[in-house]
Amino acid sequence: MLNIAICDDDEYSIKYLSEIISQYDQQSNLQIKITTFVSGVLLLKNFSRYDLIFLDIDMPEMNGLEVGLNIKEKNNSCEIIYVTNYSDYAYQSFSIRPFGYVVKPFSMENIFKELNDFISKRNEKNEIHQIYLSDGKVTLNLNVEDIVYLEYSTNKYVKVVAENETYDMHVPLKYFYERTKAHGFTYPHKSFIVNMLHIEKIECFDIVMKNNTIIPIAQKKKVWFMEEYNVFLQQRFGG
Repeated sequence: MLNIAICDDDEYSIKYLSEIISQYDQQSNLQIKITTFVSGVLLLKNFSRYDLIFLDIDMPEMNGLEVGLNIKEKNNSCEIIYVTNYSDYAYQSFSIRPFGYVVKPFSMENIFKELNDFISKRNEKNEIHQIYLSDGKVTLNLNVEDIVYLEYSTNKYVKVVAENETYDMHVPLKYFYERTKAHGFTYPHKSFIVNMLHIEKIECFDIVMKNNTIIPIAQKKKVWFMEEYNVFLQQRFGG
């Protein structure tokens, strides 16, 4: 089952896009459920757990960029494909990191391509990467994407901060880096390793994580860190 929402103030666009997605569903047999909204306000008021949202940018009351920010706060795993009359909106929505763009008037070929790309990425993400960490006393088996950051503390313990729990382990920080660097982790400071997937934004020499934790960037590592982060963004999000 795939839950897709369409949000557009143009009812003709909603009808046409719904028909294309239904045809895609018939060919792929994915059992797609389509929910439609004629405004971003209604979408947010009746928000459910959608896998993908086709979101018009140019809407009254609240435009698609504002709606997108609200959606990511409610469910960061929900992917957004913007539907727009203008290609230059791409630069304004970098902070939202949409899955893609469809410029009106769109075609079946355009929509099928976006859906194919989304399904491929979804299948890749479903291949959960587990990581095993042990200090001889404590052994952890964690989903890599659940780890937010690791911090070396003054009592010679490393604090492993996951999305829902925190663990203390008595091992060098470099031990973790060797085991996590292939999974999108970076070492911006001698006391911290961060999961780049959980970075919200960079402010000068600070990394603001999605859980609002601020991680410092060592001055001598700033250029190296930004290069590594840009490579991560290109590989992960295609931009």
